[in-house]
Amino acid sequence: MFLVFNYLKDGDIKSVELSAENLRRNSVVDGKACILLWGEDTSTSFMNENGCVDVIVASDIIAFPYKENFPLLLKTLLTLSKTGTSLWIAYEPRNVVEAEFFRELSLHFTTVDIKRENQLHADFALNSPIELHHLVRHLN
Repeated sequence: MFLVFNYLKDGDIKSVELSAENLRRNSVVDGKACILLWGEDTSTSFMNENGCVDVIVASDIIAFPYKENFPLLLKTLLTLSKTGTSLWIAYEPRNVVEAEFFRELSLHFTTVDIKRENQLHADFALNSPIELHHLVRHLN
């Protein structure tokens, strides 16, 4: 299962629609774009037969205004993932508090090195302010 989730504190339903369209255009048949409120119980409809999600893609979910929700976000990511789940996070760093989130995340996920110069789209190239992180859930 490939999950693209959107946090809708700001009510932007169009981001969910755009994510769903991206899945369709990229022929991802075992994928879902959805609204997911951090910290709430996750429906089994998000899960595959192993009770988890194989790939989670998240964009701009750790911006500073959401700092108070970092524990809820972490709880949600841990609920959705199992050992081996890939997590991709893209965001533009805005504040040092975001490093706190990645420190906490590193207790549960291992960072996978990304060769920026030859593996990424131009939007994430060396001179871009946008960071892309690939992490894999490890056994706790």
